[in-house]
Parts: sequence; C-alpha cells; structure tokens
Amino acid sequence: MATTSTSELIFLKAPKDAAIPAHLAYLKEPIEQFPSYLPDGRINTKCPCLESAFAHRCGYLMREAIACFNHSKSDPRGAECESQFVQHALCIDNK
Repeated sequence: MATTSTSELIFLKAPKDAAIPAHLAYLKEPIEQFPSYLPDGRINTKCPCLESAFAHRCGYLMREAIACFNHSKSDPRGAECESQFVQHALCIDNK
C-alpha cells in the first residue's frame, strides 16, 4: 500500500444545496446555544461549557469562585475573588 502525504490529499466539499440523507437530517436543526457570559457580565452557570468543571472533584471550589465573581461589586469585576480561583487551581494540581 502506498503512503500518501497530507499535501497530496484532496478534500471535496458538498454544495450548500446538496441533499442531506434522512438519517442526518437532525444536523440541520438549530442547536440551542448557551452563552458563557450573560449580558450583564456575569458568568453563565447554566452553560454546558462548565459542566465538566462543576463535575470535577474540585468543582465545589469552581462554584464558589464563580459565585464570588457573579456577586462582585468591585472594579474590575471579581478582583476580590482571586483567592477562590487560585484555590481551585491548586486543588486541580493536587491530583
């Protein structure tokens, strides 16, 4: 079998109006998007992007740090929450 380098590969793109097979039709449905930040600047704790951080053994520290950030009145926002975020990072490092 001959080896092919990536510089020799050709990738074909289907036209935008190409028919989608029935078993893949769900891919055309819009996906519900969750912003990581809310309009007022708070961290969105409902964002799926944070699920693994909260499920981690150190997730309770992440929740505390985010709660501190979201309730912060300082400028810049969350300046007083540095220790919570550091504690979370240290927890992760202590495998």
